[in-house]
Amino acid sequence: LAAGARVDVLNGRWRSAAGQLRQALALDGTFGYTEPPRQYQPLKPCLGWVLLQQGRLAEAEQVYLSDLADLPRNPWSLRGLQQVYEAQATPAAAQKLQQVTAELAATWAHADAGLTPTTSCPAFSD
Repeated sequence: LAAGARVDVLNGRWRSAAGQLRQALALDGTFGYTEPPRQYQPLKPCLGWVLLQQGRLAEAEQVYLSDLADLPRNPWSLRGLQQVYEAQATPAAAQKLQQVTAELAATWAHADAGLTPTTSCPAFSD
């Protein structure tokens, strides 16, 4: 399903990609925890990214917040939230943007030198 979603993204079928990622998430949730993870790229940040590309900001925000509830300080979802709040461009979003930007900077402070997240889903975005 994730591979099908990637093909949909490449062909501009954003709604279908989101649907496939939602199905993949539902299926993935039935398998339980495993190390290493089954997916090389986590599905929730990719779903959030697909929703963000469609301008579905409220839905993308909820997906990222859900992922952060499961995986606190996940840099991919923090980057996605940052992009959501930048796109919302409201005073409330500006305040949230400051908080998320600070948390993202703290999260990436111990990453390899020069590593900067440019998107919430590298697997799907170019």
